[in-house]
Order: sequence, then C-alpha cells, then structure tokens
Amino acid sequence: MTASIILLDDLLAQYGPEATQLRNLLRQSIQPLANRIWHEEEVAAARPVQFKSSAESLAFESELERLAPANDAQRSLQARAIQTFTEGAQTRLQLFAQAGRSIPTPFLIILVFWLSAIFLSFTLFARTNLVVMTSLLVCALSFACAIFLVLELDNPFTGLMGISSATLRSALLPLNP
Repeated sequence: MTASIILLDDLLAQYGPEATQLRNLLRQSIQPLANRIWHEEEVAAARPVQFKSSAESLAFESELERLAPANDAQRSLQARAIQTFTEGAQTRLQLFAQAGRSIPTPFLIILVFWLSAIFLSFTLFARTNLVVMTSLLVCALSFACAIFLVLELDNPFTGLMGISSATLRSALLPLNP
C-alpha cells in the first residue's frame, strides 16, 4: 500500500502543478488511513464492522477524476494515477476483509490436546533421567513457540510481531511551498 501511495504521488508530480492540490490531499489522507487500518485490526475481534470509504478517499478520487489533461502525456498520467488509486483501494478492501482471526478456536484446542497427548505418551515409555526430560522440555517449548508464531502471524497489525505503521505514515514528505 505504501508503494502505491508513493507511486501515485510520483505520477501526480509528473502531471504538473495542476496536481499540487491533489498531492496535498494525498498527504492529508495518509494519517487517517493508517489510523483506520491499525484501529480496525484491534476492533475486528470485538464485533463485525461495515466498510465505509473515508471522506478523504472520496474527495481524492473525485478530484483525481476532475483533472483536465491538456495533452496526451497528462491523459496517460491521469489514467495511470486512477489505476494506481484503484489498486490501492483494492488492497485496502482486502485488508479490511481479512481483518480478524482466521484460525478457528476449536482447531487450536484440538492441536493443543493432540500435542499434550503425544508428550504424555512419550513420558509413559521413557525412563526419567535428565537427558530425556531436557529433550522433552525442548520439544514442548519448540511446539509452544511454533503455535505462538502462528497466532502472531494471524494478526499482522498487532502483537509482538505486528507490522509497524511508521512506514506508511512517513511514506511522503511534505510538499515544499
């Protein structure tokens, strides 16, 4: 999404000074966009939410379509900018649609029960000595860490390994007057 925003800004810069207002509008829409994406991930588990386009996005799209190209190069740049904006909007919708947990709780319960049964069966037939207990402990920790990583990767915007919003928030520098 950050790459789409940078590409869109570059296309508007190539378009010319007529697109300066659009570039400013693009910069103003980044913070609300990032806030919505990272906030939706936190709220997603609580209740179902209906997707709504932001006012910034609607204003940007309408201004982008209102550009009046003076030549073929500007027409091409406007078409590419609209395509880039549409691709970014599709990415945004995919993020919204995939928000929330994708791993069902019954699956996790069965997985933990299955792993517990396996380790319990190992202890039934193994002699209790330091080497066996240490290896069982290491195996149990590795399975617990694997489950933790799967759960962390299921929620990419939150948690210990969450994707930072800093890249998106700092994608574009302010325009010089």
